[in-house]
Amino acid sequence: MKKIVLIVISLLASNAQAAQLQVDIALADFGFNSNNPYIAIWLSDANGVHQPKLLLKEKGKWVRDLKQFWRKIARENQQQVDALSGATTTKKRLHYQFSLANQWTSVSIEVAREKGGREVVTLPINGQGQSCLAGRKEIKNACIHVTSDI
Repeated sequence: MKKIVLIVISLLASNAQAAQLQVDIALADFGFNSNNPYIAIWLSDANGVHQPKLLLKEKGKWVRDLKQFWRKIARENQQQVDALSGATTTKKRLHYQFSLANQWTSVSIEVAREKGGREVVTLPINGQGQSCLAGRKEIKNACIHVTSDI
Protein backbone atom coordinates (compact mmCIF):
# COMPACT_ATOMS: atom_id res chain seq x y z
CA MET A 1 0.00 0.00 0.00
CA LYS A 2 2.87 2.39 0.80
CA LYS A 3 4.38 1.86 -2.66
CA ILE A 4 1.10 2.73 -4.38
CA VAL A 5 0.72 5.92 -2.34
CA LEU A 6 4.32 6.95 -3.13
CA ILE A 7 3.79 6.35 -6.85
CA VAL A 8 0.59 8.43 -6.86
CA ILE A 9 2.29 11.25 -4.93
CA SER A 10 5.29 11.29 -7.26
CA LEU A 11 2.99 11.33 -10.31
CA LEU A 12 1.05 14.25 -8.87
CA ALA A 13 4.29 16.10 -8.08
CA SER A 14 5.63 15.61 -11.60
CA ASN A 15 2.32 16.75 -13.11
CA ALA A 16 2.36 19.84 -10.89
CA GLN A 17 5.68 20.82 -12.48
CA ALA A 18 4.42 20.39 -16.05
CA ALA A 19 3.60 23.51 -18.03
CA GLN A 20 2.58 24.43 -21.55
CA LEU A 21 4.74 26.58 -23.81
CA GLN A 22 3.03 28.50 -26.57
CA VAL A 23 5.26 29.96 -29.28
CA ASP A 24 3.92 32.60 -31.70
CA ILE A 25 6.06 33.83 -34.57
CA ALA A 26 5.26 36.62 -37.04
CA LEU A 27 7.53 36.35 -40.08
CA ALA A 28 8.64 39.29 -42.19
CA ASP A 29 7.14 39.70 -45.65
CA PHE A 30 9.52 37.83 -47.94
CA GLY A 31 8.12 39.10 -51.21
CA PHE A 32 6.35 37.26 -54.00
CA ASN A 33 9.26 35.33 -55.55
CA SER A 34 11.20 34.39 -52.42
CA ASN A 35 11.67 30.86 -51.13
CA ASN A 36 9.83 29.60 -48.08
CA PRO A 37 11.82 29.96 -44.86
CA TYR A 38 13.40 27.14 -42.86
CA ILE A 39 12.44 27.39 -39.21
CA ALA A 40 13.88 25.73 -36.08
CA ILE A 41 12.72 26.01 -32.48
CA TRP A 42 14.68 24.58 -29.56
CA LEU A 43 14.85 24.80 -25.78
CA SER A 44 18.04 25.35 -23.78
CA ASP A 45 18.93 25.03 -20.11
CA ALA A 46 21.53 26.78 -17.95
CA ASN A 47 24.09 23.99 -18.57
CA GLY A 48 24.05 24.35 -22.36
CA VAL A 49 21.82 21.30 -22.96
CA HIS A 50 19.48 21.73 -25.94
CA GLN A 51 16.24 20.01 -26.93
CA PRO A 52 14.88 20.49 -30.46
CA LYS A 53 11.12 21.06 -30.66
CA LEU A 54 10.42 21.86 -34.33
CA LEU A 55 12.16 21.98 -37.69
CA LEU A 56 10.46 23.11 -40.90
CA LYS A 57 12.48 22.50 -44.05
CA GLU A 58 12.27 21.41 -47.69
CA LYS A 59 15.31 19.16 -48.08
CA GLY A 60 17.71 17.80 -45.50
CA LYS A 61 20.78 19.40 -47.06
CA TRP A 62 19.44 22.89 -46.33
CA VAL A 63 19.30 22.31 -42.55
CA ARG A 64 22.88 23.60 -42.45
CA ASP A 65 21.52 27.05 -43.36
CA LEU A 66 20.05 27.14 -39.85
CA LYS A 67 23.57 27.65 -38.56
CA GLN A 68 23.06 27.77 -34.80
CA PHE A 69 20.53 24.93 -34.85
CA TRP A 70 22.91 22.86 -36.98
CA ARG A 71 25.92 23.48 -34.74
CA LYS A 72 24.17 23.02 -31.40
CA ILE A 73 21.74 20.18 -32.20
CA ALA A 74 21.27 18.79 -35.71
CA ARG A 75 24.83 17.81 -36.59
CA GLU A 76 25.05 15.35 -33.66
CA ASN A 77 21.38 14.28 -33.43
CA GLN A 78 20.16 13.51 -36.95
CA GLN A 79 17.57 10.92 -35.88
CA GLN A 80 16.07 13.14 -33.21
CA VAL A 81 15.88 16.04 -35.67
CA ASP A 82 14.31 13.90 -38.40
CA ALA A 83 11.60 12.82 -35.96
CA LEU A 84 10.34 16.38 -35.52
CA SER A 85 10.82 17.68 -39.07
CA GLY A 86 8.00 19.03 -41.19
CA ALA A 87 7.54 20.85 -44.47
CA THR A 88 8.28 24.55 -44.67
CA THR A 89 5.32 26.91 -44.90
CA THR A 90 4.22 30.07 -46.67
CA LYS A 91 2.27 31.27 -43.62
CA LYS A 92 3.40 34.55 -42.11
CA ARG A 93 2.01 33.84 -38.62
CA LEU A 94 2.93 30.59 -36.90
CA HIS A 95 1.60 29.13 -33.66
CA TYR A 96 2.98 26.08 -31.82
CA GLN A 97 2.37 24.53 -28.41
CA PHE A 98 4.68 22.20 -26.47
CA SER A 99 4.89 20.59 -23.04
CA LEU A 100 7.52 22.24 -20.92
CA ALA A 101 9.60 20.77 -18.10
CA ASN A 102 11.08 23.02 -15.42
CA GLN A 103 14.75 22.74 -16.39
CA TRP A 104 14.48 24.81 -19.61
CA THR A 105 15.53 28.44 -19.31
CA SER A 106 15.18 29.76 -22.88
CA VAL A 107 13.53 29.24 -26.26
CA SER A 108 15.49 29.92 -29.44
CA ILE A 109 13.89 30.49 -32.84
CA GLU A 110 15.97 30.51 -36.00
CA VAL A 111 14.65 31.47 -39.44
CA ALA A 112 16.69 31.24 -42.65
CA ARG A 113 15.87 31.48 -46.33
CA GLU A 114 17.74 30.04 -49.27
CA LYS A 115 19.32 33.04 -51.04
CA GLY A 116 17.93 35.19 -48.25
CA GLY A 117 18.72 36.25 -44.74
CA ARG A 118 19.05 34.46 -41.43
CA GLU A 119 17.98 35.47 -37.94
CA VAL A 120 17.99 33.94 -34.45
CA VAL A 121 16.04 35.25 -31.45
CA THR A 122 16.24 33.81 -27.94
CA LEU A 123 13.54 34.42 -25.36
CA PRO A 124 14.05 33.70 -21.65
CA ILE A 125 11.59 31.44 -19.84
CA ASN A 126 10.83 33.18 -16.54
CA GLY A 127 8.08 31.19 -14.88
CA GLN A 128 4.56 31.80 -16.11
CA GLY A 129 3.53 34.65 -18.35
CA GLN A 130 4.36 36.15 -21.71
CA SER A 131 7.61 37.37 -23.19
CA CYS A 132 8.03 38.97 -26.63
CA LEU A 133 10.95 40.11 -28.72
CA ALA A 134 11.02 42.04 -32.00
CA GLY A 135 13.15 40.65 -34.79
CA ARG A 136 15.19 42.72 -37.22
CA LYS A 137 15.21 40.96 -40.55
CA GLU A 138 13.42 37.63 -41.04
CA ILE A 139 11.25 37.70 -37.90
CA LYS A 140 8.83 40.56 -37.23
CA ASN A 141 8.29 39.40 -33.66
CA ALA A 142 8.27 36.28 -31.54
CA CYS A 143 6.35 35.66 -28.34
CA ILE A 144 6.25 32.84 -25.84
CA HIS A 145 3.54 32.26 -23.27
CA VAL A 146 4.05 29.82 -20.41
CA THR A 147 1.01 28.45 -18.56
CA SER A 148 0.58 25.81 -15.93
CA ASP A 149 -1.13 22.56 -16.90
CA ILE A 150 -3.10 22.49 -13.67
